[in-house]
Amino acid sequence: MRYPFTNEGFVALQEQLQQLDNQALSQEASLISADFSNWLISNFELDSKQQLFLKQIAPSALALYGAETAFAVENRLMVTLNKDDKDEDEQGKIIWNESSLSARSGISSFEPSGTLTFYIRYT
Repeated sequence: MRYPFTNEGFVALQEQLQQLDNQALSQEASLISADFSNWLISNFELDSKQQLFLKQIAPSALALYGAETAFAVENRLMVTLNKDDKDEDEQGKIIWNESSLSARSGISSFEPSGTLTFYIRYT
């Protein structure tokens, strides 16, 4: 199932992912980190302009977005999308993320925490 690329669609996908068992969630996280762009296209209804824009994002930014999203998803942490409702000229689109993701790890303990938010605005 593909979800609308809206704030509500992002919440619905999160709810669906939260229902997966740990092994399935880990596999989903692997897909996210391996190819974040393809994962977005597979899970969200993106029009041709949005897909073209996605292909033009710097590979290093996509790698960061994929790694952080995979960590959050695998550890059942909140990922949110804060997107303007209106889609305007792709030339003026700006995407950034804010993360408070962290992990405490010891010999027999692991405590992930934090949130990840993606912002999309039009200038």
